[in-house]
Amino acid sequence: MSDAGYALGVQKLFTLFFVMLGPLKLLGPFARATEMLTAAELRAIAVSITLIATLTAIAGGFLGRALLESWGIPIFALRLTGGLILFMVALQLVLLPYQAPAPSPAPGTAAERPNAMKLVFPMVLTPHGIAAVIVLLAISHGAERTEVIIAVLLAVMLLNLLSMAFVRPILKVVAPVLWAIGSVLALLQMALSVQIILTALHGLGILGGPA
Repeated sequence: MSDAGYALGVQKLFTLFFVMLGPLKLLGPFARATEMLTAAELRAIAVSITLIATLTAIAGGFLGRALLESWGIPIFALRLTGGLILFMVALQLVLLPYQAPAPSPAPGTAAERPNAMKLVFPMVLTPHGIAAVIVLLAISHGAERTEVIIAVLLAVMLLNLLSMAFVRPILKVVAPVLWAIGSVLALLQMALSVQIILTALHGLGILGGPA
């Protein structure tokens, strides 16, 4: 599967989806939301969430691409949009350690049993993640590139499934390592987004020099 002519090869695509739609952002919230479930119930709801999220991401991506194509938006404008989305998400992840923690539930409050649909949005499928899928599909030049995007998306969703199914042992053993990896990937994504933005600005004629 060739990536010639694209700023995002398979490895960069995987990093992008891993940061925006992958397990790093959902491990803690998912563990808290499902703490009252048995191990079997946890695995069952993880499968349901993954199926819903995968189908929604793919269908939403193609629907969004069709709408963007019907509007006739220039390709470099789409690239600029994608770069800005990546930059804002990466910036949020870099600044996350400095944000105030989420408030704890009041003592004595009964924990609500989780619903698969409520856990899919926005815990697994974030608005910026869906936006990234739409833009990447919109700037795809052919079926082969589209297949690469979908394959990488499916790989990340499989990681989500495994992470949710085994969230409790994962958090006990490797949580600090995962947060460190997430910080590094966020910085790489920020640098990549700047590169995409500059390329788009050159293509739109806003900046001089070679695109």
